[in-house]
Amino acid sequence: MSYVISENLDIVKVEPRSMSKIESTLIRSLDCFISLLMLMVLSPLLFLLLILIRLDSKGPAIFAQRRVGLNNVPFTMYKFRTMYQGAEANAPDISDLDEPNIQLRTDDPYTRIGKLMSSRSVDEIPQLINVLKGEMSLVGPRPLIQAEVDCFPESWKQRFQVLPGLTGWAQISSRELPVAEQIQMDLEWVQKQGVRVYLKLIIATVIDILY
Repeated sequence: MSYVISENLDIVKVEPRSMSKIESTLIRSLDCFISLLMLMVLSPLLFLLLILIRLDSKGPAIFAQRRVGLNNVPFTMYKFRTMYQGAEANAPDISDLDEPNIQLRTDDPYTRIGKLMSSRSVDEIPQLINVLKGEMSLVGPRPLIQAEVDCFPESWKQRFQVLPGLTGWAQISSRELPVAEQIQMDLEWVQKQGVRVYLKLIIATVIDILY
């Protein structure tokens, strides 16, 4: 089933691609294997980042926040803290915006090490723990906070028919894309999810990080 975005940002109903049990098992196995491998290989870097974050500013090195997951079920997502402690409380009220803003911004909230980590998406590495727990996949829509989801038109919430992910079409595209275009990319994964597209996005992400 195809979909279009109308002038009022509405999206026609989409049907998630039905994966076979073999495909689902293979993707879950790859999620666990790649996540474990990355955590092991990157463990010296992760330990160093934990120290640098604590030295750079006050507060815990790991930032935990409730996000909306599969079927709108909330879960606790982990990432390296990139902002000064309490900065997220100063984010704008999304309900006052004309369109939902997928990435909240405040006035210069990033710490020195946080700005560097965020520019290369290194701060998202702890989400590999969420992948191992089955709350996320390596590939899928970006996990959002409830306040952002509450501003979505009902049809946009179709993106929650799949697990949120560390990477996807929207994540490896420009961060300045209009929200409607990001949702459209999320729904492409809902419609086309499968091992082939999964591997394609993993490879594209590696290339994007390296270059």
